[in-house]
Amino acid sequence: ELPANHMLTVVGYYYQVRDLISENGDNFENLGHVNAQGLEAELSGNYAHGIQARLSYALQGTEDQDMHAELSNSPRHLVKGSLIVPLHEDKIFAGVELQFTGRTLSNSRRPLDDYLVVNATLFSQKLAHNLELSASVYNVFGTRYSHAVSAAHLQDSIEQPGRSFRVKLTFLF
Repeated sequence: ELPANHMLTVVGYYYQVRDLISENGDNFENLGHVNAQGLEAELSGNYAHGIQARLSYALQGTEDQDMHAELSNSPRHLVKGSLIVPLHEDKIFAGVELQFTGRTLSNSRRPLDDYLVVNATLFSQKLAHNLELSASVYNVFGTRYSHAVSAAHLQDSIEQPGRSFRVKLTFLF
């Protein structure tokens, strides 16, 4: 039994898609038949002083039934974790997020490496009446990784940006 401040969610799934719309040269046609199955679990908790944590894992398998092959851009393993810590009452918070994506295949069936990306955010809630502010650093460690793309592109994968920053000011009315 989990403590009262924790929640565990586990979900299994299986689905079949028939007549999947696929790109065939310059045209789109109903071509593919795909099967997918997976298991996902998430554990979250709320702790003393407003600290929140979450960890999730997904294991999935996808297959093109016509080719009897794994689908491109369909990682087998996904892991996400996050931690939010209040820094000043219920107004200023710090958060860190980890995202692991397992190996995937490009559209040309070339393996793309797994990767881990870490994001960090400092944010406010109720800083002033109807005003929120956040500052984030994405891909803190500058991890180099690529995402598979469709056949419409010349390349079969596109390298993703390194470290990036964002500051956001929101006024609610």
